[in-house]
Amino acid sequence: MMNEKRKIGCFFGTFDPIHNGHVKMAREVLKKLNLDEVLIIPLKGIPHKHKVAATVEERYKMCALACEGNIKASPLMTIFDVEGYDLQMIHLVQNFYKDSILYYLVGSDVFVHMHQWDNVESLLKTVVIAVAMRDDAHMDALKEVQKKLERLGGQIVFLDIETEAVSSTVIRDELALIRSSEKIHKDVVDYILKNNLYLEKKY
Repeated sequence: MMNEKRKIGCFFGTFDPIHNGHVKMAREVLKKLNLDEVLIIPLKGIPHKHKVAATVEERYKMCALACEGNIKASPLMTIFDVEGYDLQMIHLVQNFYKDSILYYLVGSDVFVHMHQWDNVESLLKTVVIAVAMRDDAHMDALKEVQKKLERLGGQIVFLDIETEAVSSTVIRDELALIRSSEKIHKDVVDYILKNNLYLEKKY
């Protein structure tokens, strides 16, 4: 009997810093999709977002401190020179997880624009798109995008996930003001203080 393919979730983001809401979402996805593991993959940067305050190496180390069990931090973007949500980035993950089914986790706010992405057809041949629904999601618009992507051969899964209203920006402000935050893992707080991250508002 042939071995079943492993199911790997890919959770990309800046994680600047990683917080409890990120980890909770990863756990929910792991459970709802019955995945073997979820990879937390910090990116070097995302063009439309603020400039990251910590380096990708620092953010990877914080992710590693916050993750446990089948939620794992991946150092891939600390090794390879890839920025933003690039198809090359997905292929890197695929090369390291051959014979696995990759689930690309995106929020519904990102998914609603996915049909406009460059190389979206190639992306859809590589991964299953797992959409974490936001409370303010407009289902009609999402279903329209789903139809467009499925016509291109995509596999789409919608996930009803409880998300916490946690903002990395608010956390950075908290750290700069009181040198602590209950919204992130205590080991991450220790790392931040030791390495003097986010303690002065320069971002």
